[in-house]
Amino acid sequence: MARGLIHAHLGSGVFEQRIAQEGQGRSAAYRTIVAFRRASRAVFVDGYAKSDQAAFGPREPVAFRILAARLLAMAASGIDRAVESGALEEMR
Repeated sequence: MARGLIHAHLGSGVFEQRIAQEGQGRSAAYRTIVAFRRASRAVFVDGYAKSDQAAFGPREPVAFRILAARLLAMAASGIDRAVESGALEEMR
């Protein structure tokens, strides 16, 4: 994402990225939703197999943008507390 390789910018720091499954066609791809601010933070929000869900409903992008605004505005100490409490899970 930092290099500009994204599928769709949904606004307010929310990006949809499609991830191919090796050796499979486009229908076997996965969709991921990421809240992203360059040189600052990337937060995995959601992910699912493309075959499990065809498209977003009209409310989902709005909910993703609200969540992204909150996550991207949090100070590092707030993120740390959310991870410690189990509200967020750190992935490396």
